Amino acid sequence: MPCGDTILPFVNFTVEELASLTSLEGWTNLRVRIVARISVYDPLVNTGILSSVGESGGPYELFCDFRLYKQLPPLEETLFIFGEACLDLRKRAFVLVVVKVFFINFCCFLLQFMLHI
Repeated sequence: MPCGDTILPFVNFTVEELASLTSLEGWTNLRVRIVARISVYDPLVNTGILSSVGESGGPYELFCDFRLYKQLPPLEETLFIFGEACLDLRKRAFVLVVVKVFFINFCCFLLQFMLHI
């Protein structure tokens, strides 16, 4: 990477926020991070539906493209999902193109956190 290039951070969003987008106009950073579960997965086209976790008024759903991600994490597990925002012009819908997925066992994470308080 040439000197002076800036690496933009992944910005936290909720599934509800991303699912309600109709335009990315004015966005200067398309890198997003959400906590969600993969509720539906189609291995033929490597796409799926993400469901929100613990969002008020939910659950909310979001279409997701896993083609850049080579292995699928477990279905129905709570995940940190990192991706790039884009709009599918044919469907006029938001699509999250996944670039990284981190699986975290939240039960163990919470237990370790509580032990260190």
